[in-house]
Amino acid sequence: MDYQPWSWYISRPLIALVLFRLLMVGKGFGMSSNIRTMCTLCGAGKTTDFFKFDWKTQRWNILVALETIIGGFIAANYLSNDTAVLILK
Repeated sequence: MDYQPWSWYISRPLIALVLFRLLMVGKGFGMSSNIRTMCTLCGAGKTTDFFKFDWKTQRWNILVALETIIGGFIAANYLSNDTAVLILK
């Protein structure tokens, strides 16, 4: 089976649709916000006020990051050809 990436005119509008939907319901999206949430989970709120917030409101964003990691693993191991990239000098 020959797996090819989706064309830009399909993937980009789908990504934009998801991001606009998140903005419409008042959710911020970004992997860097997960770093703040993870620091809060590890107890950084005890030393810095920036990390004192209700991390439970960001559970959905942590789930998105976890799904991204799982999706990358599946794509790399199961949905790609086993051919190595040939680099010529």
